[in-house]
Amino acid sequence: MNNREELLNQIASFDFAIVELHLFLDTHPNNSSAAAKLDEYIAKSNKLRKEFEDKYGPLNTMNEGQGTFQFPAPFLSIYTNG
Repeated sequence: MNNREELLNQIASFDFAIVELHLFLDTHPNNSSAAAKLDEYIAKSNKLRKEFEDKYGPLNTMNEGQGTFQFPAPFLSIYTNG
């Protein structure tokens, strides 16, 4: 696994944990250790996202102020090959 894939896996792992912690906090809103862990994971995810974007470009196609796809968009090849 190369560094790009490793960063993506780490981001996905933290993002999954963030969603799970949000769900947990919906039913346990006074759990301060879970809230602290959520803040920690959000910070780590943001740091990894910045690292990824500094090395490889935007992580998604709808970044702030951009509203358009970053071409080439692979799914558009079905319209250009025929």
